[in-house]
Amino acid sequence: MKKYIISIVIVIVVITAAMFIFKSTPKSPDAGNIPPAAAPETGTGPVDSAGSAPTPAHQPQASRPTPLPPPVATPTKNQGRLVLAITDETANLADLDALFLHIKSLEIHAKAGWKTIPVATTRHDLLALDRAGAALAVLADLALEPGEYNQLRLIVEKIVVQKDGLLHEAKLPSGQIIFNGKIAIEKEKTSAVILDFLADQSLFIAGNGMYIFLPVVRFTSHSNLSNRQLFERRADLAGGGKLEHDITLGTTASGQTKPDFRLDPTTKLEFIGAEAIRVIGREDNTSDYAVSAQKAIETALNGRYIASARSVASGTKNGKPVWVVTGLKGGALSNAYASVYVDAATGQILSVE
Repeated sequence: MKKYIISIVIVIVVITAAMFIFKSTPKSPDAGNIPPAAAPETGTGPVDSAGSAPTPAHQPQASRPTPLPPPVATPTKNQGRLVLAITDETANLADLDALFLHIKSLEIHAKAGWKTIPVATTRHDLLALDRAGAALAVLADLALEPGEYNQLRLIVEKIVVQKDGLLHEAKLPSGQIIFNGKIAIEKEKTSAVILDFLADQSLFIAGNGMYIFLPVVRFTSHSNLSNRQLFERRADLAGGGKLEHDITLGTTASGQTKPDFRLDPTTKLEFIGAEAIRVIGREDNTSDYAVSAQKAIETALNGRYIASARSVASGTKNGKPVWVVTGLKGGALSNAYASVYVDAATGQILSVE
């Protein structure tokens, strides 16, 4: 009887131990119960105003411009919004570190006259804009009275070239860039002007090694734009948008802006005095001129046909070889130019245009 009881106890102990071991052993994984793997914690950027998916923080989309901020001055019901921005899409100046545009002031013109526009940032690196994928840099964002504006004047303090860590100030002949084009402002609507500087077509080096900046700029003006169109720089998206003006303006050696003008890249430039730029074309036959370029400039100034000389180039007038001296009739910010034709043989003034 005692042996029988001992046997029963042993069986109970064995069964209890087996049950404990079975419960402690993990079950075989079941495909339906496997939790999804956690995604790596790379971080995400904010959703842009166009409503696209978030961009991984470690893969920024440098080619897309920063969303434009809300208006600095909120337009009233009787005003419209104007955004002015610059960019550089075609720079190919790999040997330069930077190309700084220092803005002194910005003005817009309508029938009532000129109006000064507050500038958000006064220094912009044109090459950095290109390297960032033609990003936009906002010059101004303001409320304006509705109507049609026809001119924009960018007054430049200086242009600075940075190469190999050294800074060199470039010469801008007139100190200002004037854009003639339609800018339409509508009530409670947004308009935009984008100035696309083509830096690789604008920068020259004179014979003495100094830099000369003759801006070539594409001017585009749109009205009735949505925020998404502003952000993506596209006026063809749904939601409106009208192209008001699209023109490329080039700057001559005298500082005048002309439609579709680009100085021939093979043209040589040199300074005569502190201000005047001599333009030397491919077929320059001035070695036998009796009158020098410097003397022609003095003749034009002494005759008071111009207040300051900006450029001088060889040419012909009525079959005679001449020096063409171009300059401003008034002060530095005057936009009234005159060209004085000086006979290269006698030094006499043949005409003023």
